[in-house]
Amino acid sequence: MKKFILIIFIISFLIISFIACSKNVKENSVTVRTPLEYLEYIIGEQNKIIPKMLDFNQALESGEEGRIEHMLTLLQKQTESSVDEVMKLKPFEGDKTFKKAALELFEFYQSISNDEFVDMAKIFTKKDKMTQDDFDEITELRRNIIDREKILDQNLSNAQKTFADKYQYRLEQNRELQDKINKGG
Repeated sequence: MKKFILIIFIISFLIISFIACSKNVKENSVTVRTPLEYLEYIIGEQNKIIPKMLDFNQALESGEEGRIEHMLTLLQKQTESSVDEVMKLKPFEGDKTFKKAALELFEFYQSISNDEFVDMAKIFTKKDKMTQDDFDEITELRRNIIDREKILDQNLSNAQKTFADKYQYRLEQNRELQDKINKGG
């Protein structure tokens, strides 16, 4: 009798654990129904990050410490959120390339917002006390970021195009956002 009760208890515990785990997986994942939703979801996250980067760049140029810190914090929160959101996204029909390329770029943005951008913020808040070494460091940081981003951005662009071609979608450039990027904010 004790064995029977113990077995019932163990089975009940396993069932409850299984149900709890399966609910947790469902609550922590994002599922889209169409390839267009999948494409728009990922690019939508990128379109949340880019304006924050442009705002941070404008704040740097202002040299206003409070504004720089505020914009950096907003950027850090957005990159973290976008990485989390894309990680939760279930690959559409087994897609791994597009999602992976997006995650690599977003994780890069997250990394630079926590490292290089923090260093840049410290330098830019010096304002009139900036030295030639400071200018050289900013130049080197920017060059390094641009070189690394270029590769990741191209990888995402290629993966996006391949995904869109597979499902016969025509990609259109976000002209408004591209104009802001070209103008530097």
